[in-house]
Amino acid sequence: MISKGETCPRCGSTEQEIEKAVLTLKQSFAPLGIKVILEKEQISDTEFQKDPLQSNRIWINNRLLEDWVGGKV
Repeated sequence: MISKGETCPRCGSTEQEIEKAVLTLKQSFAPLGIKVILEKEQISDTEFQKDPLQSNRIWINNRLLEDWVGGKV
């Protein structure tokens, strides 16, 4: 949950891992001329209270990560 700009440990861990993965992807795709862009979006406390799972949603090319890998939540 995000409150006054602070992030919970679960979300913070996800953010750190995503940043590491993006760095790896940038290095891997740079020779191919493919640009990797990470966009972060903060959700409100109200949005979090309504649906906490939204806080760690990972989208790739406008598609949820779960859809790409056939995962279930």
